[in-house]
Amino acid sequence: MEVKRGKEGDESQTHPLHRNVCRPCQRICRWTASYGIPTGKTGYADWVMICLQCYKIREGETFRSLVDKLKVTPVVRENLDIDVSELPHPSTICHALDRLTMAICRRLLNQTHTLHELGQVAAIDASSFDRVAASSRYQRETDYRILSLKTTILVDCKTGVILDVHCSTNKPHDAPIGEQVLKRNLDKLDVIAADKGYDDNSLRSLLRENGVRPLIKHREFRPIRTAQNARLDEDLYNRRQIVEAVFRVLDQKYGASLQTRSWYRQFREVALIAAVKNIDESIEPCYA
Repeated sequence: MEVKRGKEGDESQTHPLHRNVCRPCQRICRWTASYGIPTGKTGYADWVMICLQCYKIREGETFRSLVDKLKVTPVVRENLDIDVSELPHPSTICHALDRLTMAICRRLLNQTHTLHELGQVAAIDASSFDRVAASSRYQRETDYRILSLKTTILVDCKTGVILDVHCSTNKPHDAPIGEQVLKRNLDKLDVIAADKGYDDNSLRSLLRENGVRPLIKHREFRPIRTAQNARLDEDLYNRRQIVEAVFRVLDQKYGASLQTRSWYRQFREVALIAAVKNIDESIEPCYA
């Protein structure tokens, strides 16, 4: 089957899906080719499959209902260069997540940052996504015991843009996860705000060594910690509430439950949800 490359470089295309999803994904496709990742094993270009994943998340569809919706939305098919007789099977879209690695999803997330003018203050916090509800038989046969996915996000406080995500099926402490996330984004940070869960001297030292101002509250085990908390810039620290607002937006707009069942697919689904949220934010900003 011939690989479908999609239409690229046509500036007359003004549909939001093409302008804000297709073109970034085309760049991702070129990047993945430079890393030796095969493109289009199923007959569809990788950027097309990423666009379909993003469109499914944006419209709140299942894999099966997504194919049904594509049959009656010619503008989307035209931007993806797919004929109605060549639509992929729902299982093809689902299994595409096996080939779209977390590295590719992160590159798409990083590409969405170029759609915004980022501020100087960022904040980090953690919440959870519910894993899809499964039957008791499925849970018994697959040892499906973990019912939630701990998700840590790094957010730009000026625009509400998600800078990075980290997922875990365990319940690790916030400080080591925060250090891992912040290390990947030191070049984007000037000030970082976080709650007491990220109270760790090694994390503060890492941030200061790289020119980042930490606004992390201390756990008040001693009076000196209380005094140090009182000296924090409250106006900047209170911008941390943007992270909680972003989590509410993710729950209300894209759902609190993940549709995929395998943990590695769920990690990639969360990263794509963050990318779609950033794309939607560039179309209809929610934060001043």
